[in-house]
Amino acid sequence: MQKLQLLLITLVIFLSQSAMDNMHVDVHKIPKTTMVHGTARADLDSSFKALLGTLCDYDIGASISDDDPVDFQVTVSGGLVTRLEEELPDDLDKVAAMGRTSSDVIHCPGGENYVLAVLDLPWPISNAWQISRFRTSISAPTRATAAVSTMPVSAAARIYYDFLAGTAKQSSGYWNIRELANGRAELTNHFEFDVGFRLPEFLIRWGVRSALPDFFEAIEAYAVAHHGKYDSPSVGAR
Repeated sequence: MQKLQLLLITLVIFLSQSAMDNMHVDVHKIPKTTMVHGTARADLDSSFKALLGTLCDYDIGASISDDDPVDFQVTVSGGLVTRLEEELPDDLDKVAAMGRTSSDVIHCPGGENYVLAVLDLPWPISNAWQISRFRTSISAPTRATAAVSTMPVSAAARIYYDFLAGTAKQSSGYWNIRELANGRAELTNHFEFDVGFRLPEFLIRWGVRSALPDFFEAIEAYAVAHHGKYDSPSVGAR
């Protein structure tokens, strides 16, 4: 029996280890609620512009990774947001069709967008849809004082997403991108979401720590593969 317990503990520790050597994940359950919050951070082999372009390109959200729960994603008009908030339809095909006919241009960086997503969620959670408000802030490269004039100049951007409505549970947070040396960038995701039912905290930590490294790697791979699209000076002019 002791050997079996040791084997199970070893398996949980192994599965909880990040697939990215430099990744840090901190996740906690909010006491007496079904809400979870946390932060994930890693240095990626992708440029600041390529990461910003990838995370701003909301319509490619469903194709970044096969593991991504997003089946369909599109920017939509404020009028559709109001309509969906009032109706809250259960038919996911109908919601996707409404999104296709009410798509809007992407304003990122700068401005704000309403993003409709249809989600393929793991059992026992039902598939669902949600609308979130996305907005971006960018810090231009600056040197604060002469004392740090020898330090490399870096840019930073933050993309906020706030849950507005949907049959999905609440999910809000932000992505932070910070430029590093040698064409690399630090990516941080601060998140807060509702799992919908009570789960032991160790299971939540295991699930998040298992899923996020794969998602970060998928974002990195997509940004690297499409850097020519995003690294041009025109990125951000949309």
